[in-house]
Amino acid sequence: MIVGIDGIDLDRIGGGQIDTVEFIKLIQKKNHEIKIFSNRDFDVTKMFNLYGIKDVEIIPLNSKLNVPMNSILMHFSLRKNPVDCFIKSNWFIPSKRTPYFNYALFPQNIFFYEKYYSKTSNFRRSWYWVFEIIQEKFLDISGKYSLCNIAQSYFVKKVFWALYKINYNVIYPPVFQEDLYASEKEPNSIVAIGRIAKEKRYDILIQLAKKYPDYNFKIIGGFDYSEDNYLILNEIIENTKKLKNLEVLINTSRKKLVEILSKSQFLIHLMPYEHFGMVIVEALACGTTPIAHQYGGPGEVIEKSIYGNSFRNFQDLLENFNQFLNPKPPPKLMAKAKDFSPENFRKKISKYLYEFLDIVNEKKVRLL
Repeated sequence: MIVGIDGIDLDRIGGGQIDTVEFIKLIQKKNHEIKIFSNRDFDVTKMFNLYGIKDVEIIPLNSKLNVPMNSILMHFSLRKNPVDCFIKSNWFIPSKRTPYFNYALFPQNIFFYEKYYSKTSNFRRSWYWVFEIIQEKFLDISGKYSLCNIAQSYFVKKVFWALYKINYNVIYPPVFQEDLYASEKEPNSIVAIGRIAKEKRYDILIQLAKKYPDYNFKIIGGFDYSEDNYLILNEIIENTKKLKNLEVLINTSRKKLVEILSKSQFLIHLMPYEHFGMVIVEALACGTTPIAHQYGGPGEVIEKSIYGNSFRNFQDLLENFNQFLNPKPPPKLMAKAKDFSPENFRKKISKYLYEFLDIVNEKKVRLL
């Protein structure tokens, strides 16, 4: 069979990349042909060196379009590049006309984000409603037409149920841990890791650095230029000049990132409503205690306060920061991280995936 799958830039290590790679390996194990639909240009040689992936066809989409528009483009691209079925493991919204397997990161509904995550005018909202109606003609935003729906966390499962009344199974994503290790911790060291973006809430970390000068804060961030991201980066850099206990490293190497994470006493994750939080598991694997918002995937991973420390809101964090600085035993954290290994993911997901492929193959045989 020809199996389509949505992919991003598979020449670097990241949560979405690892998800996609695991699906590709499981599909190739059954000798199916694979077409990767991607809106990112990437080096296939680096992809092979990182993950050992080869013998796949890359179907390029438009790097300048957003996810919903590229999803519609992919819908039409399937006419020129037909597949027997599709595996959703990243952001693209699948077409209704192709049998698909849905490993859902989060609902990719434009109006959903506008309604719940930003303030906007009623006039603008009405245009998003119109665009949503157009999307629904081609795409399956809710997962209603999927033959199998799996969410990356119970938080995501609850969101899909609240919005669409569709029940999802839950399997946590795999986290690459082979290069992670624990080191002796530097006292009072706190690191935040994630792309430089508004939703990562580095403004809260700056406030913490100002209020708690006895603690050393580091930000390790990936930066892709946009006007909003530049403003945030500029704010961070200006504050590093004023504060002796705040440091920022931009687009640093994976090796350097792991070195700092392994030596840090705490990892702080400030984004609320994160669907999973791969960096939380990476911290556990390094014996570093996570501090995270209790609402979302990170709160599930650390089980509120068993494998880390969780806060209810930013006011609570800022006013009572010291009470969240409770380091957990590194061996306990490292043992927990193994629950999220690629091996465990394969064992859990393969049953659902292979059942899906068998159903599609059976339908194809009947049509012949």
